[in-house]
Amino acid sequence: MMRHVDFYRSWRRREGLFRNSFSLENEQIITTEGATLWVMFTPGHSENHGCFVLQEENAQFSGDHVLGYGTTVLMDLQTYMLSLRKMLKFKPTRLYCGHGPYIKDGTDLLTRYIAHREAREKQVVNYLKEFTFEKDTFLRSSEIVDGIYLDTPAARKVLARDNVEKILLKQWREGHVQCYIKARDPYTTMFSEFKLPMNVFVRRLDPTLRWKYVGKAESSL
Repeated sequence: MMRHVDFYRSWRRREGLFRNSFSLENEQIITTEGATLWVMFTPGHSENHGCFVLQEENAQFSGDHVLGYGTTVLMDLQTYMLSLRKMLKFKPTRLYCGHGPYIKDGTDLLTRYIAHREAREKQVVNYLKEFTFEKDTFLRSSEIVDGIYLDTPAARKVLARDNVEKILLKQWREGHVQCYIKARDPYTTMFSEFKLPMNVFVRRLDPTLRWKYVGKAESSL
């Protein structure tokens, strides 16, 4: 988060650029003639993303968090889902998206966004559980992709793997799966448990990591 703050501060200080800009805080209120905006911190798509509630319409400017078409790229699934639910609590009428047309029924779209992400997450977890739970086996993220993205062209499977890895990281943080890495010695087949960062946005995971469903904690799905 701080590296983004430092970037924007240095950018703002350049001579002649953004001399009237200022930093926004979560729950800050911005008023102008005919409009009142409430700042809502919504990380997930990026670690410094924010949306705005237009109080006069009970609408939201959703930025890149929710688009007018398709689904957005995200950096962290766990915080992304929390932000979606935060937006849904306001039951917005419209969503004014950063890309694409506005959404007439914001509450309906947010509900469907959440359901879509939860369905894919459940599919990944169930597949991993089927092949690894209480068994001496692991799966790579690419093997999960090949097992559930059956109709996805090979060129798009890189994006699919990224989605699966975001799900696996979320599940690891919640205690439902374990992560393993192969020993450095090329002559051994031994694996050791691998600790991932808990509260840091991770752009990419090592594709050679192995995953195992353990079901130690009650799943939220």
